Amino acid sequence: MFKKIAVFLLTMMFMNPVLANANTLDERWTSAREISNRLGDLALKGDRDAFADLKRLSVILHDPTAAHNIGWLYETGFPDHPSDKEKACIMYRKGSISDYPPSMHAYALCQFAASGGPGADDEFEAKGINLMFGAVKAGWTNSGIFLGNYILILPTLTQNDATGAKIAIEYGLKSNPTHDQKVTLSYLKGMAVIYGKDGPSTYYENGRDAPMFAAENAHPHTENALPKLYTRWVHALTISMAAWSEPEQLGMDCYRNRQLTLNDPRTHSLECGDLNSQDERALKRLQDASDRLRYYETISPQEEETLDLAIQSLKVRSARFRADDKELVNIFIQSLSDE
Repeated sequence: MFKKIAVFLLTMMFMNPVLANANTLDERWTSAREISNRLGDLALKGDRDAFADLKRLSVILHDPTAAHNIGWLYETGFPDHPSDKEKACIMYRKGSISDYPPSMHAYALCQFAASGGPGADDEFEAKGINLMFGAVKAGWTNSGIFLGNYILILPTLTQNDATGAKIAIEYGLKSNPTHDQKVTLSYLKGMAVIYGKDGPSTYYENGRDAPMFAAENAHPHTENALPKLYTRWVHALTISMAAWSEPEQLGMDCYRNRQLTLNDPRTHSLECGDLNSQDERALKRLQDASDRLRYYETISPQEEETLDLAIQSLKVRSARFRADDKELVNIFIQSLSDE
């Protein structure tokens, strides 16, 4: 696990700021960023005047885009200047103080590198997460991708952690991502929803489409992840189905009101209709999950039996509700005729 995050850190740290997608960064950065990025590219090729110009912009004008490019040059290494991560992090910090999103992202990586690793729960990790979250809120998509990946592979992942990852991922999806970024974020969103505090109860409405989009666009991890997501979803749903089979879980008030309504239509309550709607939605989810798991051939015989029983139970209950509703309507019509 630590090897995976280390590789990801290195990939993100060596991203050329010119090539990185600007996404929805505040327009106040646009002009300065273009100038600094151009100077950075020239300095990388050995243009000393360009590097001197960057230093002047950073020192005299306190331009965070210039500080960021100097940090990138120190990190990457350029003629007569071997790579120096410590100097790079100092310049990234300078850019991050001005809330420049690429610098916030880069300085966050410095914090993660100083941390004891994913789940260390130390001051470096906390600062890195806060910086990344600030950067993606400000429109830097890569921070949403990094944070989603980082949180979801925590060895001590909690439901609250996953829900936090989902928030960061959704900011990333709103930041005008490239197609490839959207595919990656969609995969991560499915993972975050299913492991979040709302969990499987919201997966059908809020999480299902995201990993399907990722799979349709050939995201490398999604095909393996989808069966696991559906298995986790079905496991939680079948447990809830078992709980719903208990009379007290089905809404005794509803049944009591139904009996009263049969005697006096004026006591009719919508509570029963709401419960029936819940059943109908649950039935649709379970049938969809059943079809998916059978397609992926990942459902065990025991899970298949539990799932089929839950579906059958919901079908019977829904039919009973519809029959009761028909009887209630007839009684109500009869009561009007008798008046």
